[in-house]
This record gives sequence, C-alpha cells and structure tokens, in this order.
Amino acid sequence: MNKNEAMNKLESHLKRLFDNAEWANFLKFAASFPSYSFHNRLMIWAQNPDATYVAGFKEWGKKGRYVKKGEKGMAIFAPLVKKDKNEETKSVIYGFRTVYVFDIEQTAGEPLPEAPAVHLLHQEVDEQLLQRMVDSCPFPVHESSDLNGANGAFYHTDGHIEILGTNPIAQKIKTLAHEWAHGLLHHRSGLPPTIKEVEAESTAFLVCQALGIDSSDYTFGYLIGWSGDDAVEILRDSMGRIQQASDAIVAAINSVDTTHSAIAS
Repeated sequence: MNKNEAMNKLESHLKRLFDNAEWANFLKFAASFPSYSFHNRLMIWAQNPDATYVAGFKEWGKKGRYVKKGEKGMAIFAPLVKKDKNEETKSVIYGFRTVYVFDIEQTAGEPLPEAPAVHLLHQEVDEQLLQRMVDSCPFPVHESSDLNGANGAFYHTDGHIEILGTNPIAQKIKTLAHEWAHGLLHHRSGLPPTIKEVEAESTAFLVCQALGIDSSDYTFGYLIGWSGDDAVEILRDSMGRIQQASDAIVAAINSVDTTHSAIAS
C-alpha cells in the first residue's frame, strides 16, 4: 500500500465514524492503542478491527515472537526524520512513509508479560476508583447535591470541578473524566460549545474504556445530540486532541498510589 492509497483509506474510514456503531467501535478500539497517533489507530482499525496488540516485524523478534508465514502486515505511517541544519541537537520531520505492523494473532512464540493496568468488571465499579481519579485530578473536585439538571460542571473562574453527588459511582467517574477533559482542553478556550462537548465526551468515553467501564449508552446519544451533521469535520479536527487528553488522564490515574482521602463536598 503506497502513501496515496493509505491516505485514501484513512479518509474513507474517517467519513464512516459518525455512524453510531462505527464511532463506538472505533473509540473502543482506539483505547487499546495509546502509543499510536490518531491516524495510525484509524489505519490499524480500518485494516483489522479485531487487532489487540501490534508491532513491526523486528519489534516482534525482540519480544521473542515471530510473524507467521504468509501473514499480511497492516500499513501505518512512520515519520521521516533528519537533523536540524540550524540546531544539530534537534531533529525535524520532513515527511512520512508507509511501514507495516502485525497483530499478535499473526505471530507465535514467547508469551507477552501482562502490563500493570486498571481492570474492572463492566457493572462492578469500586468506589476507590473514583477516589483515585479525584486524587490524581489537577483540578479540585467537589460533590454537589444540585447542579441544575447537569451531572457535572467545570468552573473556569477558579478551575474547579463539581459532580452530582446523587449519581451512581460509574456515572460520577464518567462525568469527572468529561469535566477533567474540559479543564485540559477548554480552560479559557474560545472554541464553540459543540466542539467542546464532542471533545470532552469522547475523551470521557476513551477514559472509561481504559478503566473497564462501557459508557456507550450515555455517550453516543449525547454526542449525536451535540454534533449533528458536523460530526466528521469535528472529529477530523479534534481526534488528536481527544487522544492526548484521554492518554494524559489515564496516565495520571495510573500514577496514583492506593492511599485515598475523602472527596471534598
């Protein structure tokens, strides 16, 4: 697959994302590949939506595994880098080329070690996970008994978050991720409300996926209500920001120890 073919594939699959099921499937898929760019996550998904762990031919060799005979790689984009003429200590990207990766199911060999991560059952959410988020959030978090019909709010005047205290734990977690995303992406931002809400709720969905919580029933109705016919254009412009915000939130949560304090109220 050459660069033009790869770009065409990227474009065609991007246009499918507004379909409710397609968008849900892609965001769930993207949560499994935090080290890849948005474009490369989309490229992998377009070629193998069942992929779970991918690497290049040589990288699999370093892990004690080999690509099975006859397996076809998935094309992704790799940067072309050269030294900066003005500053020798810096490198600059001057283009991209297509390289190929393979899913773990296309390989055999030594088993991979389990990576430490947060794992929760779908309907069983530990209250300590919410506290872990509160402890790791860079914005003060308070619970409120009444938010005028809202589940949460980010207050730009002083940079604090409020979540509705009467909601179930899973809903509080999703709401906190949503408001946290607002704080990261939209503090003193002049973006239109539609873009802000699509970015924040998509970020929350990715965070919930990483934590083992499926927020599909809430998230996709919310997104469709906000984005309308502008969905593809918003996603095209925003998915890189959504990915960065969700990765930052999950990394912060995973960096917190198991010592917890009470949520402010």
